[in-house]
Amino acid sequence: MSNYILGHGPNMMKRFKDRSLEDGVSFIEPLLPDSGIVVDLGCGSAVLASWISENRKKTKVIAIDRELSLIPKDYLERRDNLLLVQGDAYNIPLYNESVDLIYMQALCMYLESTESVLAEAYRILKPKGKIALRNSVSVINNMGQFVNDDIFEKVLQYTLKKNNDNPRVAFNISSLLDCTGYSNIQMKTSIESSKDTDDIQDVARSTIELFKSNIGDAAVQDHILSETDRRDIITNLETWSNYPKAYNRAIWLEHTAEKA
Repeated sequence: MSNYILGHGPNMMKRFKDRSLEDGVSFIEPLLPDSGIVVDLGCGSAVLASWISENRKKTKVIAIDRELSLIPKDYLERRDNLLLVQGDAYNIPLYNESVDLIYMQALCMYLESTESVLAEAYRILKPKGKIALRNSVSVINNMGQFVNDDIFEKVLQYTLKKNNDNPRVAFNISSLLDCTGYSNIQMKTSIESSKDTDDIQDVARSTIELFKSNIGDAAVQDHILSETDRRDIITNLETWSNYPKAYNRAIWLEHTAEKA
């Protein structure tokens, strides 16, 4: 079964934080300057921004998001080189050519205009400053052994359309970077794979929340699935989460580029 990541509920937060930190660090660490300014744009819980500030004491880290409620308040209390800013990616509240590195994790799929945000990032980067982007393009798992694939796929596509999510935008990042004026554009693929019981159960719970939420209600009202289908999927997702051979594998595209 191949599909995009489902769900962003509270049960996903610990898994998301741990996974974002582990894989985000392996991607971003080689790009970090010894000093200067790093921006985590669309920082979410700011877990990576916090790691950078702890491990690069001479670096000023600015974590920017439209909503800061997911960020632990003690991040501000623990260190002086981390600044949390509530702001819009389309109008970043920073000076021209003031930033050494911009990091964007799983942000592009939610943007109405990725090119506009890349242009805004280009504005605030110093000459030869770098941008780094990680975007998930698919999830592969064996839920399909337990869940009706046809119904599940219909709800998935319905959800993506309802939320205006577009994971396919990741495949266009290289050309968008090129059109915006970036140089030395590089792309690679990474895979996050887990058979860990806690990870699997968090994925299942998050997906179950999707079906139980107003998205699930709307799908029933719009005849995308029946109430019986919904109950069956929830039951079967719970069964999958306890399956000893359950696995979940996320595939990411990672881009780096620099300001000419």
